Amino acid sequence: MLEVNNHQDLPKSRTSSPDVSMSTDSQTETLKLEDEINLVLQALRVSQDAEYRLAEELLFAQKKTFTSIWTNRGLNWQVTRQKPSQMLC
Repeated sequence: MLEVNNHQDLPKSRTSSPDVSMSTDSQTETLKLEDEINLVLQALRVSQDAEYRLAEELLFAQKKTFTSIWTNRGLNWQVTRQKPSQMLC
């Protein structure tokens, strides 16, 4: 289970307020659970951002390589791309 060491990194508002009739232990556990959820969501956001940047970098590198190949062969990408059936002949 994740443990929260720094509450400053967490959102200022909680998603729900503890019920007044709840015991102090229940309130504490509820707050811990909310903190853990927030940490997991933050970690997910960071990993998704990193994965997106990696995919973007790889795709643009592939595009650059592909464009370079077409340019070096003297082919017109737009004309060929508009008529894919001619590529098979």
